[in-house]
Amino acid sequence: MLSRFHLFLAAVLLITGCSPSSDTPEEAKKAFQLAAEGKVKKAAALLLAAQKKDPGNGLFPFYLGRLYARHFNELLRGNVKFMELKKLPHPPFGQYLEMKNPDGSIAGYQFKDLTPVLRHYLKAIQVSPKLADAYIESAMIYASIFQLTRAHALLERAAVHMPDNHRFPFLRAYLFRHVGEYKKALAMYKKAHHIEPESSKVHFYRGTLLLKLDRPSEAATLLSRVVHMDKNPKDVRQAIQGIFLHHYLKGLKGDKHAFQAAVNWGEKYVARIKKQPGMMIRLGKAAYLSGSNKKAYAWLKIGLEEVQTDPQALTFFGELQETRGENNNALESYRRALAVQDRVHTRYLLGSLLLKLKKSKAAIKQLEAAATIRKNDPLILYKLALAVKASDAASSRQRQAWKRFLKYAIPAGFNSSKIAEARKAVSR
Repeated sequence: MLSRFHLFLAAVLLITGCSPSSDTPEEAKKAFQLAAEGKVKKAAALLLAAQKKDPGNGLFPFYLGRLYARHFNELLRGNVKFMELKKLPHPPFGQYLEMKNPDGSIAGYQFKDLTPVLRHYLKAIQVSPKLADAYIESAMIYASIFQLTRAHALLERAAVHMPDNHRFPFLRAYLFRHVGEYKKALAMYKKAHHIEPESSKVHFYRGTLLLKLDRPSEAATLLSRVVHMDKNPKDVRQAIQGIFLHHYLKGLKGDKHAFQAAVNWGEKYVARIKKQPGMMIRLGKAAYLSGSNKKAYAWLKIGLEEVQTDPQALTFFGELQETRGENNNALESYRRALAVQDRVHTRYLLGSLLLKLKKSKAAIKQLEAAATIRKNDPLILYKLALAVKASDAASSRQRQAWKRFLKYAIPAGFNSSKIAEARKAVSR
């Protein structure tokens, strides 16, 4: 559900990101300069005077609406005193309620009506029917007060006057998307794409919506275009992350092939992923879980230089180091992982490696700790029995360790040769 000012604030981000262009009237440029100096009342008066002098120019009511919208946003952020806006010739809000603290002091304001801002935008549209931004900004304000029908009607009207402007269907898609009407949103994105095939924004938002609808192949095609266009670094970063994380999360949910899909996508853009915090760790994990050990080793090594406290990544990396014969480095990785989080599997791996290195007493310590948490795991108990045996402990203790293993191994249908080995040790 849309929050009361969610879409309005999104619109204001568009508004405040638009500086007056070269064809902006001098009065408007001066007004925004005054507003930047905190002289909002003087700025509004200047635009009102200009509008009175040249009533056929829709830019003056448009910029007056934008001025009020911008400073209303500042009010919501707490950067402008409420009373300052209340003193304006036409305050940018209608009805409002005072929100009070228990002691009676004013905590803030709840605004019910933004028609004063709309009045100026709609006046601009009436005077200049082809003023695109006036349609867009007034439509977004309508959306913020849940008048979506009026918002769509305005954007449809704008499209009639300016059929070659892709922003109108694009913003209609934005509105449909935020209320869960995804089919309509996709139709509008498609329309925007038809008008402006080279818009990376259209590709990006259409692609991310397809991901949301679990259509990754179509999404990948669109988001790949965003990356290759390379127009907006943030969109490029999110496009790469979007496809990768979609596959990665599906893998975590049990899809056996998803990790490989994540690796294939990530490998295409590994140079860019390196620049994104935490992504090399995820890419390395995906490679490990897909069985691509060589890639996993290389990527986790890079990722762990940046993020040194991921216990799962450290454990995976320790296993990979061990398979490469880097036993001392593997010991260090396991210990670092346990310093961050006590994990049974990591203790098992550390104990097993210590046993392999003939450090049986240290191995027993780690395996006992693992068996305390997971008491009926025959794999841990088998390795613990081997460690007890290797430590030359008393025969009674060795038999006790093997009996403990048998207690859980037989019902679990564990490896028959290991069960036979345990029975032989108990019978001695």
